[in-house]
Amino acid sequence: MGIKRKDKSSLFKLFGFVKSTEAVNTRGIGLGLAISKKIVEQFEGEIGFKSKWGKGSIFGFRVKLDEEISQ
Repeated sequence: MGIKRKDKSSLFKLFGFVKSTEAVNTRGIGLGLAISKKIVEQFEGEIGFKSKWGKGSIFGFRVKLDEEISQ
């Protein structure tokens, strides 16, 4: 479905959800991405997304792993 430019800033905030998706997302309260961001930040990482309204969105993240784990 995608995310409108004006709604992008609210996505990673607590209780931040997109008004235009209320009909699609009837059970969410806007915690998932805020929690995900906190977890990623604990691993010295970053989280973000690309979106095109009417097409869809892609979310991704990077985290810093200990060398012993990544080998």
